[in-house]
Amino acid sequence: MDLLLKQFGSLSSAEVVWLEDLYSFTQKHLLPVARNAAPELPLALLNLVQELVNQNIASKEGGSVLPISYRFISISELIHVQNKPCCSHLMWSTKDFKEWAKKGENLVPDHKALSRANLILVGCLTGYCEDQLQQVYDGSLNIRDGSGTIFCEVLNPKLEWLDALMLFPGWIFIPQGPDYFGRKVGSYLEITERPLPIVTSLNASILPEPGIVSALDSNNAYWLLMHKNKWHGLKIAVFGTLSHLCPVLKIQDKTFFYFRLQESLAENSSTVPVVVTECRKLCWHYFLQVGEGYLITALRICFLKTTGQRLFCITPESHFWPLDSAPQISKISWKLVMHSSKERIPELKEEQETPIEELPESQSLLKENCKQTCQRKKISKVISYKGVITRVLNSAAGLFELDREVGLCLAYQQLVNGGRGLRPGAKIELHHVHFLYCRTEGFPSAMLSCCLHSTVKVAEFSSLESEFQPFTHDKNLYIHALVKGELGLPEYMWLCRTITSLSDRFCPKYVKPVQMASSWNGVAGRFLRASLIIKEANHIHSRDIYREMLGYPHHCPLQEYNTFTPSWHVPPIADLKTMIESQGWQSLSLTSLPPRAKLQHLTSSELNINLSWSIYTYSSQNLKIPVVLVGVLKSTYRSSCLQLVDQTGELDCVIVQKSLKGGDTTALKETSWSGCLLMIKEFTLVMERFLKTNFPSWKQLEDPKFVQEKKSRSVSCLVSFTCVITERISLENENKPLSASLLQDTKQGVPSEECLKIRLTVRDTELSYQTLHIYMDFSQICYIPGLVPGAHICFYRLERKISRFNTVYCSYGTLSSLTIMGYHFLGNNATDHYNTTSALVHLGDWASGLQNWRQGRVLCHVTCVLSLELKWMCSLCSAIFKQGHCTRDNPVCNSENGIFSSEAKIVVEDGTGEAQVLFSDDIISELLHLSASEWDGLQKLIRVRGHVKYINLGRSAEHWVTEECEDVLLHFLSALCSSSHVCRALILTCKMTPWCKSTEQRIKLANLKRFCRGDREYLTKIPSPLLLDCESLQEADGLALQELQKDHLASSYQRTSIANHS
Repeated sequence: MDLLLKQFGSLSSAEVVWLEDLYSFTQKHLLPVARNAAPELPLALLNLVQELVNQNIASKEGGSVLPISYRFISISELIHVQNKPCCSHLMWSTKDFKEWAKKGENLVPDHKALSRANLILVGCLTGYCEDQLQQVYDGSLNIRDGSGTIFCEVLNPKLEWLDALMLFPGWIFIPQGPDYFGRKVGSYLEITERPLPIVTSLNASILPEPGIVSALDSNNAYWLLMHKNKWHGLKIAVFGTLSHLCPVLKIQDKTFFYFRLQESLAENSSTVPVVVTECRKLCWHYFLQVGEGYLITALRICFLKTTGQRLFCITPESHFWPLDSAPQISKISWKLVMHSSKERIPELKEEQETPIEELPESQSLLKENCKQTCQRKKISKVISYKGVITRVLNSAAGLFELDREVGLCLAYQQLVNGGRGLRPGAKIELHHVHFLYCRTEGFPSAMLSCCLHSTVKVAEFSSLESEFQPFTHDKNLYIHALVKGELGLPEYMWLCRTITSLSDRFCPKYVKPVQMASSWNGVAGRFLRASLIIKEANHIHSRDIYREMLGYPHHCPLQEYNTFTPSWHVPPIADLKTMIESQGWQSLSLTSLPPRAKLQHLTSSELNINLSWSIYTYSSQNLKIPVVLVGVLKSTYRSSCLQLVDQTGELDCVIVQKSLKGGDTTALKETSWSGCLLMIKEFTLVMERFLKTNFPSWKQLEDPKFVQEKKSRSVSCLVSFTCVITERISLENENKPLSASLLQDTKQGVPSEECLKIRLTVRDTELSYQTLHIYMDFSQICYIPGLVPGAHICFYRLERKISRFNTVYCSYGTLSSLTIMGYHFLGNNATDHYNTTSALVHLGDWASGLQNWRQGRVLCHVTCVLSLELKWMCSLCSAIFKQGHCTRDNPVCNSENGIFSSEAKIVVEDGTGEAQVLFSDDIISELLHLSASEWDGLQKLIRVRGHVKYINLGRSAEHWVTEECEDVLLHFLSALCSSSHVCRALILTCKMTPWCKSTEQRIKLANLKRFCRGDREYLTKIPSPLLLDCESLQEADGLALQELQKDHLASSYQRTSIANHS
């Protein structure tokens, strides 16, 4: 610090504080990452900062200036404190910054410029961190200091910057935020100006000087690869111009990329493929530039195991130099390499030629076999393009808008860094990109689409405060559909438009945005699974990623495309309603409504009566382009009809069921799908036309002035509904085991089904708040195979019955039928994998039986702990396990393995009712509010004595009475269970215990109890309490209550009323 102060004469207090901050920042954050750090590091940093500032801000007195308005910031502080996008430009004046910001706002007027922060950033630019050794590294660059690491994007970086301690004069910070699916995305930096080394000799990644390098040019290297003789591979150097730079791919936890070297950029020049698989060399992708010349050393010859294609592979000893700064090159021929020995060319080292076994197969990226359903083929043009991102059309689908007129699709290319830097306002360069025309509503007609042979490069970062919306392939619905359907670009664009339309129609009123397109199992994913035609094998082969990147001539899915006509439409309810009304009135002919034979003989009143009502029908099967109807089924309290609704409108509907044996239909009495999102492929649009007319006679039917009023109603006829089996129980197993006569048929040697009775528990395909039991007696009907948990079933003509406990169930009778729609196996224990977030339930409603909830969330307060049992049990015989041994002595158990078991029963209330809740095992530590170390310590104490049980002895007229004991441990548990740490507000996810009695049973078995209040005495019946099992626990803090309220409001729109309510 004294050395810094000696550089100046008199300093103000603010300048002294600034120098102290510089010194402490250097000691704390720079020295830990600077190898062989010299004592002059603080002084070197000060001189560099002063030099940069003085270039643009001249002191009026001619002396040096300390930038006291700037402060140093660490990586950790930048990530955790700065929550808004910002930029810093140490060398810029205010005028320079305003011009830069204005330029960006002119390019994209609907965004404002970044705010400027007076911050100084210093750190090491690294391409591979030691803490990433256990991760799948993707070659991203980082900036590191003593406090942490952050990803960064750099324009045209130099190799000598790697691992050097640098000052970054200009940068943009993009904070962490959610992506399209709500997942958190890490912060990163965009380096806008060339970083400067603080000490040139410190930490610089200087390559060793190899002297004269014997190397092949790309033409000779090509012929060496093409030679068919099998000889030991060589580590050799190759030089040439970089003609292609393929993107970094991460497939099956393997990361790699390819590039090609060429003698010149002429089309007929031979190219040499090189693959980079070494983790520490993946960052080369940032430093290699298309069109520049390079010397690559220590390459070995390998071949692809799947195709046998030969190529050069980077080794751990490989280095590269730009040709303008490379060592002296001694050009050799491929023939010399083949006939030379190690003594003549020392640089050539022999080793076995090996296949690249670590690379995944081509089918890992896209499944094979596809069939084009489009009509006329067209050939795309491969071009280069420079433009500005003006809009993000759909970040999850990888769709952008360039220059307000051209679309960009990145769905066919992986961006392992999520597309950092691709924000509105950024200038980008595209090489070897496919240009196609694709007319899709909501997207530009001119489209640029990148394949695995294309290069995407950010030429200039955006100066706008535009949000970064990452594009990743991981768990991406759009990419999954692209792969699953083997879609071309026109089909993919139409699919994106369809998913966007579904989101606009149902989010957020009926479906949460994160549930719509978050995964292949989301709402849109299920819709696509049911609608997307998976293409069959034909003359079009599967996508071969290696042929796409390395093949010559180039071949990829974007090379040929087709004019596309959608195979079906998914119109909004309002558009469908407008269409049927328009067609219905246009097709109206008044003369055709009355009987033609009597038309001329009808009186005015008879004529107007005949004109007052008519219908217009249009079947979905008669449409030129089939329509798939999607809507939420909703019952209206104003009328007795059902409606299909979305956020654009509603459509009245009549629901019928069609017999599987013939064309007969029956009215659907089952209402379990009310509130569910349905997809209907077969329906009939019916328009009821109501006219109020005053025609004096038939002669005036062509005169519209006599039509006083027009009204219409639209109706959709649906054909089927489905449910999911969540549980199957054999009723004979409930009370007694099946007899031998029922288990085995002696004649056929197979299990006997004739006397089998089962109970199926089914639920709606979307929500699982309520369930319905269906009973089947196979002594009255033929046995039906395939009724397993996870089966999607359509049931027809079930008998609705009411049990003696006043609950609704269904019986499968002789007139009933069913259709098995498909399977989603849940496992042997029939665990329901379709469960969504449990609904908020009031204990009063649950206990009264008003809602037959399977499970729910309860916002409640812990009144008391009734019992708490902690014990160690023998893992073999379940006896008490004490001091490392089993305590069973008759017969003696010699087991030395014990397991810890804990159970608790508490009383909770929420203002509407009371319940007893059972807890078990590790969730009890959360109930007792114990940390992990405290819970472990308690288990160790119990291990010594084997078993401890705390029992609350009940309560007197005013207070709870707890067990009195001199046992210190028991006294501690008693105090803990009655403390405010335990008796607090909680959010519990519970389900009814299997042995919990129904509401009617609990009321029927209620006990008489006497209460005294003052001089009065009361006698009342107290039913047994509601008994619940706790599955999870959450503290009822402010954030949790806010999220609970949001879920409750959202679920109120989607909640389905299954037919088991009274």
